[in-house]
Amino acid sequence: MKEEVENLPAFFVAGLKVQTINRDGQAMKDIAQLWHRLMSEDIAGKLGDREGNEVYCVYTDYESDHQDYYNVILGYKVSSIEYLSEGITGKAIPAAKYKVFSEEKGIFPQNIGDVWQYI
Repeated sequence: MKEEVENLPAFFVAGLKVQTINRDGQAMKDIAQLWHRLMSEDIAGKLGDREGNEVYCVYTDYESDHQDYYNVILGYKVSSIEYLSEGITGKAIPAAKYKVFSEEKGIFPQNIGDVWQYI
């Protein structure tokens, strides 16, 4: 597991969104379906202003805390979220100090689940 603290400039993420909750395994089901859609619907190919192939998973808009509903956006870094195709959601990520986690070992998508469990 690679874990680093980085000062990142502001950037945009665009992709698919789902509202979920950490109850009865719901988030795991919803996020797994989101990954399937991201790959099977070729979302990367629909983002003309994509900046790289790294996939970002943004947990955002919590209604209260980790026990309540929140949104997950699974997508790619893009240069703008001004003009997005129907069904694509964008989010501005502010400049800040972030803890960045990555896992290069294991088999996708299990290694992603391993990172999430570690966090």
